[in-house]
Amino acid sequence: MPAMSRSDGIPAVAGARGSTATRYGVANTTIAIGLETVLCGLAAPFNVQVPSTHGGLLEFRPGAFAEAIRRNRVSLLLEHAATSPTIATTSDQTLDLWEGADGLMFRMNPPTSLAATTVLGRARRDAFAGVSIGFRLCASVFVETEGLHSCRSADLVEVSLVSKQGVGPTFAGTWVRVMSLRDSWRLEAAAKVDVAMVSSRNVSYGGLRGYLRADAVYRVDVSLARMLVSAGWATLVVR
Repeated sequence: MPAMSRSDGIPAVAGARGSTATRYGVANTTIAIGLETVLCGLAAPFNVQVPSTHGGLLEFRPGAFAEAIRRNRVSLLLEHAATSPTIATTSDQTLDLWEGADGLMFRMNPPTSLAATTVLGRARRDAFAGVSIGFRLCASVFVETEGLHSCRSADLVEVSLVSKQGVGPTFAGTWVRVMSLRDSWRLEAAAKVDVAMVSSRNVSYGGLRGYLRADAVYRVDVSLARMLVSAGWATLVVR
């Protein structure tokens, strides 16, 4: 059974790097674990009504992205551009996605490419005004009196950093911030998801210590859920 907690109490999150790294031919550069710089932000808030590209209004409900996060290969791009380099992607763990209390969250992990390093430098200069997402509606409830599509399920394709609001379905309230990897772990740990245990396990992880019983559903933080699901011990519950 892999270790589920770190000596400093911070969850071991997919995409975290070790204490040494190679950056463009500079080897053995010592980096304090957790202090590497990442790009983090709110990509789409929950329960915020915005004009829809199909007319009327659109809002995302909590849980709308849960299935896509589990299943899809999602890329981080610039301005929704077809010519944009892929800055990060969930398939190689350079991009992490999760649902927080406020909406869909993303983290571009410590850069290992020139494109990602350039984007991080632009973010330090506040070059990005917000975040936009590329998606398809899978399930929604239409409130005719309000002209509102309330999205229960969205097929998420990409997350884009935009230099000005109004490029694609950019939501008011989205934000992009440069922070330490350690701070982003704390941000992620505040989010909770439901998992259904496939097999029984004794778990000691952060503040959770106990026996997780097979066929039971537990609400756990995103980092623990990612570990349990990737190990094949649990499945994500999508409501």
